[in-house]
Amino acid sequence: MSVSEKNQPEASEVRERILDAAEELFAEQGFDAVSLRQITTRAEVNLAAVNYYFGSKGGLVVEVLARVVGPINQRRLQMLDEAETQAAGQAVEVETILAAVFRPVIVSMNESEHSRQVVMKLAGRCMSEAGSEMPEAMRRLFREVADRFCASLSKALPRLSAAEVFWRMHFTIGSMLYALTQHETLVLLSDGKVLADDAEKALEELVAFTAGGLRAQNAKEGAGK
Repeated sequence: MSVSEKNQPEASEVRERILDAAEELFAEQGFDAVSLRQITTRAEVNLAAVNYYFGSKGGLVVEVLARVVGPINQRRLQMLDEAETQAAGQAVEVETILAAVFRPVIVSMNESEHSRQVVMKLAGRCMSEAGSEMPEAMRRLFREVADRFCASLSKALPRLSAAEVFWRMHFTIGSMLYALTQHETLVLLSDGKVLADDAEKALEELVAFTAGGLRAQNAKEGAGK
């Protein structure tokens, strides 16, 4: 092996460097604002490496999100599987379903300060951006999770239509993202009475609030009274 070959980084190392650089820049500036040149400069690779490993910027966005969200979604599905097995064919409690949605995110955030910052910043970017590549990337990452959890909620709340379940899950995820990204606002508005770093309390309140919304009567039921 020649000296130049020995000095060449391993393919996996190059790929990880690109992902690390892209993750940092996307969290700092947003998906649309970051250019491939910025990513390659920070990762110290050439543009051909990005195209080789990811195909395009859109492919890189998907991989960055998958690296962060993939383990969270796996744990969500595992928790839901366990709850459905324990329910033995009966409907799983709404609060149990919601805990399976929320807890893996909070656990991931508490793994390290880096994980916390990445999850919070990327969650904020997902909320604030409507870029051309983001929606499809998110759909691919969350389709299985959305289908499984909406099916479980439909069984737990049979009076709701499929459309109503999707609407309420949409608001539920929005509540989670807002709670994750606006925790400092909570501290300020409460004059310090609420501590945003109490993860278990945040989970408890989030489950209680969203469970109430999921169980609320629908518009037709309200009109009939």
